[in-house]
Amino acid sequence: MKRPIYFHRALPIIIYLAAGLTGCARFPVWQAPAEVLITDYTIALTLNDFEGGGTSNDFDSKDIPNLPAPKGLRPCCAFGNKLKVKLGEMPLAGFKLDNIRASEDLGPHKFDNGLVSLDLSDNRGWVDDENNGLVYTCRGGFIDIAHVRDNADMTIFLAAEAGRNMDVGGVSNMPDQGGKIRVVFHPVAEEILDEHGRLQLAARIGQWVAFQLSIWHEIVTWYGFASMDAWPEKLSSFSPEDLYSNLLGVKIAGAIITSMQASDDYTYNRSMDNWIKRVLNRLQAVSREDGIEAIDRVDGIWWDSQRPLPDWQITLRRHFLSEKQIKPWLISMAGVTLDACVTAKPRLDLLLPSAISGTRFDELATIEIDVDNELIKNGFPLLATDQRTVTQADFSRLAETIRSEVVEVLGSKAGQPEP
Repeated sequence: MKRPIYFHRALPIIIYLAAGLTGCARFPVWQAPAEVLITDYTIALTLNDFEGGGTSNDFDSKDIPNLPAPKGLRPCCAFGNKLKVKLGEMPLAGFKLDNIRASEDLGPHKFDNGLVSLDLSDNRGWVDDENNGLVYTCRGGFIDIAHVRDNADMTIFLAAEAGRNMDVGGVSNMPDQGGKIRVVFHPVAEEILDEHGRLQLAARIGQWVAFQLSIWHEIVTWYGFASMDAWPEKLSSFSPEDLYSNLLGVKIAGAIITSMQASDDYTYNRSMDNWIKRVLNRLQAVSREDGIEAIDRVDGIWWDSQRPLPDWQITLRRHFLSEKQIKPWLISMAGVTLDACVTAKPRLDLLLPSAISGTRFDELATIEIDVDNELIKNGFPLLATDQRTVTQADFSRLAETIRSEVVEVLGSKAGQPEP
């Protein structure tokens, strides 16, 4: 067992490097020493008692440990309900996949949980009790809880990486997804550190990078990347709920970081439980019965119940990138109604800032991906045959290419919610 390595006094995300991230481990994944929980800084933060209104900058980036990225993928959820399944040419008679949940159905969060791992040497061996699925909300549409959890966990990790590399820069190697992925963190100017403080900056950079990586996941699944070779994921690429759910998880993690609710993995997990519950309530989540009614009402518009998994054309509509914010798809956009949402508050769009005080986040971090041969064989559109490395600057172009390919097969309205 390795000894805990702690952040400097002020940083709340303190990672404990256990002897492997195993589902049955009884030791914390990260842990803060008890004496760090109440300091002059935490009191000042709580009371907003900073001279001149500034923020504290009293932790040293080099004291933040280098930790492994989350490796687990939560295998959920194809868009639809009571989905039929076909393996090869053989339908699974009598089997139908039930995806719809109510907020009270969800189980406890576990950092880096998942039945699927991007690391083949990682033998998880646990039974998933998070009970993930699709929750319908009157203000945010369908929420994929597995995507919320995955992106929150990734944000926690990347915020720690951003904080550790803030002074002189550095490179974080991520688990492969359609190629080798590097996040290059660039040094942050002293005046930006002084204005915003390291904690806020680490959280914001981590959020931005995590959401960019979530976009990459949507792109590569279209071009053949799959967590399990026997189960293609093209059907879920840019599905109606994906981007909004991804960004929701990113935002929840940012709030947990900046409100200092992640002193150890147990506290983080319980904070996630509370935040997911509170956010779903804010978005006006409906009952499971109403969620089933909602998904059934867009059958034939957003998805096709007559097609079995993993037929990619089961998802008839795809939600692509917008320039400034992610607007959730409500079933009312498809011309159908739900009694539970008749008196709901207005739709809640989500914004992820691209800059802070005029400094763009892509000046503070760059994602570099060396695209592997399998994606190229499946039609991945490189700008040039000798240019196999892409960055987040290419993501909009790639998403637009996918949009064109979707429209070509599924029709001109395949990239919009309207019938």
